[in-house]
Amino acid sequence: MADARITYAVTPHSRSPYERITHVGNSAAQWIWPREQVIASIEAKTNTFYVLDPVKGRRIGGWYAKPARRSFLGDALRSKFQ
Repeated sequence: MADARITYAVTPHSRSPYERITHVGNSAAQWIWPREQVIASIEAKTNTFYVLDPVKGRRIGGWYAKPARRSFLGDALRSKFQ
C-alpha cells in the first residue's frame, strides 16, 4: 500500500467553500487524480492519502471515503484546502 502526500485540491470554483473537490494531487511528485479514483483506491485499500502541516512539517489528517449514497472524499482538516 502506497502512502501518498496531497499538496493541493481542485474545486470547480476555488472561492466557494461549498464546492466538492474534483481532483487532488502532489505538484512535487507530479500526479493528479480525480476524486473517484482516490475514493476507489481508499476503499480497495491500495493507497492512503495525507497532508502535512505547513508550519510544523508533520503529518496531519488522513483522507477518507465516507460510505453513503454517494461517496464523499474529505480530510480530518478539510479547511486546509479552503
